[in-house]
Amino acid sequence: MIDRVAGGVALTVADLLQVADEAQRAKEETQRLEAAQAELTRTARQLREANDKLTALSVQKDAFLGQISHELRTPMTSVRAFSEILKEPDLTAEERGKFAGIIHDEA
Repeated sequence: MIDRVAGGVALTVADLLQVADEAQRAKEETQRLEAAQAELTRTARQLREANDKLTALSVQKDAFLGQISHELRTPMTSVRAFSEILKEPDLTAEERGKFAGIIHDEA
């Protein structure tokens, strides 16, 4: 009977050692996962910040292109209109010179 108890205790100690080893591995894995999660959190924050900057730059780009487009369209409207007028066969040389000057000034 004592041999059985002694054997049972030895088995229990072996089981406890195995459980302790598994607990240590679980603790190490938890630490590894927590470190990976912290890294993912940092990366996600950096990506959000980069996205915010890109969004702001995109808004500025759109405003710039809108302004440039307006600045180009306004004089081009006059150039196109006076170019059409220059096609008229009834214009005098003086009128042609005047309209050509306007086109030159607007371009």
